[in-house]
Amino acid sequence: MATVTAIAIAQVQDLLPALRHMAKRCLDQLSDLSRRAADLVAQIAAASSRSSISARVQKMPGTGPIPTMELAAFAPPGL
Repeated sequence: MATVTAIAIAQVQDLLPALRHMAKRCLDQLSDLSRRAADLVAQIAAASSRSSISARVQKMPGTGPIPTMELAAFAPPGL
């Protein structure tokens, strides 16, 4: 029985570094995605400030750059 316990402990110890490595990779990917999303939001906000339609719509309470750019893109004036 001691042999089975020793094998199980050895496998867990070998597994822990692999788990730590995979967790770090997942967290690094989440961090990268968060950074990329923040970059996109900044780009959308900059484009929104240059759009006269978006700038006008943003004066309404509760609207921001992303929904107003969607409105400008998918429901332009004159439709």
